[in-house]
Amino acid sequence: MKYNHEITGQIIKRERNAAGKSQSELCSDLKENYNFHITRKTLSAIENGKYYSYNCDLLYSLCEIFNCEMGYLLGEYECKTGRNTDIKKETGLNESAIEKLSKMQFINNANGLSDILNLLINHQNFGYLLSALGNNSTGTFEMITFGNTTIQLDRKAILNSELKDTIIEIANDVRKEYKPNEYAAAYNLLYGLYADGSLTLDQVKETEKEYAKGNFEYVPKGFKRKK
Repeated sequence: MKYNHEITGQIIKRERNAAGKSQSELCSDLKENYNFHITRKTLSAIENGKYYSYNCDLLYSLCEIFNCEMGYLLGEYECKTGRNTDIKKETGLNESAIEKLSKMQFINNANGLSDILNLLINHQNFGYLLSALGNNSTGTFEMITFGNTTIQLDRKAILNSELKDTIIEIANDVRKEYKPNEYAAAYNLLYGLYADGSLTLDQVKETEKEYAKGNFEYVPKGFKRKK
C-alpha cells in the first residue's frame, strides 16, 4: 500500500496542535519520555510532507502520545482507532460521541443505564423523535377554515407540542419496561440525591465506595450501615 506523506504530516500536526504542544515541546516529549531524538527541523519537514523516511520507533512513540493506532497516523483510519472508524461508518456517530459512549460503558453496565439506552433506541417512535428534533421550522403560519370560521395555526408551536408529547410518551414507555437491579436502583438514588442537592459529590462517592465494599445495605429510598 502506498502512503501519502503529506496526509501523515497533516495528521501529526493536527494532533500536536490538539495536544497544545509546540514543535519544540513535542521533540522534548519524544526525547524525555520515549528516548527518541528528533530535531524541530525534522519534525517541521514531517508535518509539511517533505520527509519520506519514517522511523517505526517515532511512529510508535507518537501513537502513545496521541493515544491512537498507527493506521490513523498513516491515513488508513478516519478515527484514532480502526474500531472507532468502523463504528462511525456504521452509525454516523462522530468520534467524540463514540468515545463518550465507550467511557460510559462500565458505569452504564453497573447502574443499568445501558438497558435504558437500548430501550430508548429500540422504541417504535425513536426515529420520529430524531426527525422531530431535527425539524427546526421557523414560525410559519397556516390558515385553517371551518365553515365561516378561520383560525391561524402556528406551525412551530404545533411541532414543539408534538415533540414534547413524543418525549413524554417514550420516557413513560421506557420506565414501564426498565427493570433495575439492586445496584442500579442504589446508584440512581445516590445521584438523584446529588442532583437535588441532598448530597455532595464527595458524599456520593464515599457512600458508593462503602456500598461496593458491602458495608452499606441498600433499602428503598436510602442506605443503612450493616450491623
